[in-house]
Parts: sequence; C-alpha cells; structure tokens
Amino acid sequence: MIPTHVRSLLIVVSAPSGAGKTTLCDRLLGEFHSSMIYSISCTTRAPREGEEDGREYFFLSEATFRAKLAAGEFIEHAQVHGNLYGTLKRFIDRGFSSGRDVLMDLDVQGAAQIRDYIARAPAGDP
Repeated sequence: MIPTHVRSLLIVVSAPSGAGKTTLCDRLLGEFHSSMIYSISCTTRAPREGEEDGREYFFLSEATFRAKLAAGEFIEHAQVHGNLYGTLKRFIDRGFSSGRDVLMDLDVQGAAQIRDYIARAPAGDP
C-alpha cells in the first residue's frame, strides 16, 4: 500500500569549498527533477554576468536582507566575504507544500544553523 501522505525531505549537502557539492547537487537534481527542488538563497552581493534574480540567487539590498533577518524570515544566514547570504523559510515551505523534497547546498556554518533550527522547531515546521 502506498501511503496517502509522504513527508518531504530537507536534504542538506555541506562540505568545504571545492569538495564537489555543486556536482553532487546537479546529479541529484538531474535524477530526481520531478520530486526535488533546489533551494535558492538570498544574497546582498551584486549579480555576476549572466546571473538572474530568482534563478541563481534572490538579489537583495542590504537593508532588505537585514529587515528580513530581523523579522525571522531566514532559516539560516551567514556573512561571507562582506556579503550576506541566507535561505528564506518560505522557500522551504513552498517546496514542502508542493510535496517536493528541498535540496540545499550550504557551507558548514549554514548546515549547523539548520540543525539548530530543526532541533528547536515545533513538530510540523520545516
């Protein structure tokens, strides 16, 4: 019997820079494209050539990022090389609401924040 409700997974790939996180995530998304979405982070850095808002990142002003941070809208965040990065809780919620797994590519600091968030979250929260 197939269960009537299958809970979505939050899949976090975390490793130091250059360890192959992007390659692994690309393979997972290629294999499970119909049941998995890739989490798109927010950043205060300027877009690089060819990047589009909402595809590689959500590009935010520092004021907007800090307002969302103060409002508790991020599940994780970090400052890297002078720029802010973070993942919005609502992005994770949308993936779960659609019944899809959510794949995240995070540094070690972000992964630790996710673990802490999940340990503190009431049942049913992402």
